[in-house]
Amino acid sequence: MSANGKTVSSAYACWTLFLLALANVLNVGDRMLLGVVTEPVRHELALSDTQMSLANGFLFVLFNLVAGVFIARLADRGNRVRILAVGIAAWSISTAATGLAQDFPVRALARVGVGIGEATAFPAVMSLIPDLFRPQVRGTAVAVFQSSSFIGIVGGTVLAGVLAASLGWRMMFFAC
Repeated sequence: MSANGKTVSSAYACWTLFLLALANVLNVGDRMLLGVVTEPVRHELALSDTQMSLANGFLFVLFNLVAGVFIARLADRGNRVRILAVGIAAWSISTAATGLAQDFPVRALARVGVGIGEATAFPAVMSLIPDLFRPQVRGTAVAVFQSSSFIGIVGGTVLAGVLAASLGWRMMFFAC
């Protein structure tokens, strides 16, 4: 296996893939949080269904998609690990900011931040995997990474439900 002409051990490649998959579990799991607490958030902030849909869906997806294209170009030229680290920090801060929201603009801005931060994961990882794995096992590595999405969906949904029930929706966002 080679990374930019350097040989990497199988153990290093597998450990890195584990960390990348873990980041993806958090990435996808984070997307599930708001879906679990939509009604309490909507009620407490006195938001309309349209406002909830705009922030939960349209704005998140729009900024995630647009940012993803620009971030992919950065990943082609820059430090992919640093890009992913900045993305994780951005989506984590934005998730916590969701717990601070008192109105629609702050909540929408927090979701935009989550969308942009989470847009870093896929391009950075898809650019790193070929450096870590030979073509003969690269498909398996991509499958392992993609499988982590489903762990994030289930784990994020369960965690959100448990934390929201025990701590409230605001503290759930801080904790996550």
